[in-house]
Amino acid sequence: MINGLTHSGFSVRNLDTALAFFKEVLRIENIKSQVSDQDYLSKVTGFPNASLKIGFAKKEGDAFPLEIIEYVHPRGKPSLSGLNIVGTQHRCYEVVNLDAFFEQLSNLGIRFINKPQPNLKGFWPEARGVLFYGPDETIFELLENPRNRHGDPQVLRIHHLGLTVSSMPDAIQLLCGNLHLKQISNKHLDWEFLNLSDKLSVNQLDAGLLLIPGTDVFLELWQFEKAGGPPALTTHNNFGSGHLCFQVDDIHQDHKILEEAGVKFVGLPAEVTAGVNKGAFAIYFSGFDGFRFELFQKPI
Repeated sequence: MINGLTHSGFSVRNLDTALAFFKEVLRIENIKSQVSDQDYLSKVTGFPNASLKIGFAKKEGDAFPLEIIEYVHPRGKPSLSGLNIVGTQHRCYEVVNLDAFFEQLSNLGIRFINKPQPNLKGFWPEARGVLFYGPDETIFELLENPRNRHGDPQVLRIHHLGLTVSSMPDAIQLLCGNLHLKQISNKHLDWEFLNLSDKLSVNQLDAGLLLIPGTDVFLELWQFEKAGGPPALTTHNNFGSGHLCFQVDDIHQDHKILEEAGVKFVGLPAEVTAGVNKGAFAIYFSGFDGFRFELFQKPI
């Protein structure tokens, strides 16, 4: 069913501020933006009279861009997400010289969740990583492989995407059972370095690793034993909420199959009537924990 990922997206309060983060903080130069208020957007998103400011940030060599959206209408509110909050997404870049990158970002006032350290108990035991807050409290991660320990600090590529879920079986059922992503590994982790709460022991979690077809990018699932608060407000116009847009060959057939399996779409696949994707089809749907997903079929 799924043959790739068109983009990973998240919504922000102010698009210009968010794009400045990618350009000035992460030094990603391929930045684009547009205003979209065509009728088809309402059909795709499920929001009547939708009006969006959309930006794209893509490192050269990445299979897909990050899509950053400011909903002009309907205006959202903070999603109240967090690393150990169900409904939260995070995005990880592979980088060169993590220590130098960490120092540069610290000097820019970026708020870090932890200091650079080995990923001994995770899926990449030889790597070192650090987690930090981006625009509208979105979570980002930098990962350094041993071969990239020295050199000028820079972003190389998107390494993986992550979702914090309430039920690993429910997430696997949709992503692997229905959408046909491939599960590679699973682990039980105890990340004592996180220190995410003074009141709860929230460092223990189950983690699953999936491979997104057609890419070399992973999808990481986290199910914490104890959440750090109530679930995030995952409606896709809320600041900080995210979505994954999966590419398919036959959106109408896949829509029918998924709907028969109980997946809730906002409507029927809608044709894109303007822009570089004119002639394509797209539609949003809701999955586990209210996560938003999108199906996208390229123009013929």
